[in-house]
Amino acid sequence: MDCEFITTHECGLVARSKREMYRFLGSDGNVYLPPAREANFNYIRDVVEGSKSYVRCYEVKVIRIPQIKTLRVQDLLTFARKHIKIDAYLPSYKLGKQPQREWVANIIHTLIPDKLRTFIQDKLKERKKSIISAKNMSVKALPQFVEAFKESNHLSYEKGRAHMLLRKSKKRTAYEVQLEYKDLVISTLDGQTKALKTTIGSLNDEIEDLAIKLAESQKGRNILDRLLARNIIDTEGNLIEME
Repeated sequence: MDCEFITTHECGLVARSKREMYRFLGSDGNVYLPPAREANFNYIRDVVEGSKSYVRCYEVKVIRIPQIKTLRVQDLLTFARKHIKIDAYLPSYKLGKQPQREWVANIIHTLIPDKLRTFIQDKLKERKKSIISAKNMSVKALPQFVEAFKESNHLSYEKGRAHMLLRKSKKRTAYEVQLEYKDLVISTLDGQTKALKTTIGSLNDEIEDLAIKLAESQKGRNILDRLLARNIIDTEGNLIEME
């Protein structure tokens, strides 16, 4: 769209600050704006000049997005970028900053309502499946019984939990606990046995070394005894001088 021009005087008569220009665009301009803290000067200028796309207030289709991990702002933006040029509607954000969740969700819903609702339903189904799997909340049944459960008009008023009879329990039986304890004891004993064998081997090596040293010491003692008996040395091991 081609732009026209007005004088700075005409512009100043209506708005002289970013706050006043923000209010002007939202009221007289009928622009569906992000929160004021996100609408920086460059964004406001780009909207006025036509560099940024925008949605008119009366066109907005409001939607409430469920608060789940797979429907964060980044998830919504990633989805939108596959179908529309969503960045053309957004201000420039600093690293780590993102648009307000409600505002950007309404923008996307206004532009591609059916695709967004389908995307949300798929994410909710994925979440439901993950919860059922994680918490063991599913019951195995034949198709005819599944259909009968869904179409039944009967409402249970008992306090029991009959569905527990159909569900495979994740709780361990006493026998399974005993087997796990037995395996743990055997594993612990094996480790202790290996450590004990290593210690015994080290002690045997030390005993052999001591035996060798003792034998050498005894051999030296025998030699000294013979020298002493022949009066070659005295009791203190000194040589006796021969006359």
